[in-house]
Amino acid sequence: RQAEEMLDTEALPRVALAIMAGHGKASSPHLASVSEEQDSAARHMAAVLVKRFVDVQDEALPGDLLEAIADGATACLADPRAPADVRRQAASNLSALVRKLGLDRCVRVVEALVAAIRGAAARVSGGSPEGMSALSGALAAAEMICDDSADQMDRDAPREAAP
Repeated sequence: RQAEEMLDTEALPRVALAIMAGHGKASSPHLASVSEEQDSAARHMAAVLVKRFVDVQDEALPGDLLEAIADGATACLADPRAPADVRRQAASNLSALVRKLGLDRCVRVVEALVAAIRGAAARVSGGSPEGMSALSGALAAAEMICDDSADQMDRDAPREAAP
């Protein structure tokens, strides 16, 4: 019950986003002794916590928090240091956000994802090995969003008139 109440505060997802993005270990000398495995596990759990936060929210998610979650997940997708499971969870977080709020409220999320795909594709074509991880994560997020939003896209698509 106490954990559920904590999920209602805006501070918790912001802290989880920082951990998910890998800022905890990199920015604190107190965490220097944390192993890569522990860091990866913490980042994954933080990403799961962000998704849980999105899942329990109503439609009134504040715009700045929506942007913070979208920015954090998109940055995580592009981070070559992010483990694959963390990138997958970040992709799932973006999809959950769009599924929860609808495509019309998440235009900026989709635009940021398209920019991430373009940036990663440019790095791949430039020979950057990290670009492939970023591209894979961003494309996975796009696929999840398309799959989860297919019904809404079908409903909202303009209909062609019959001849």
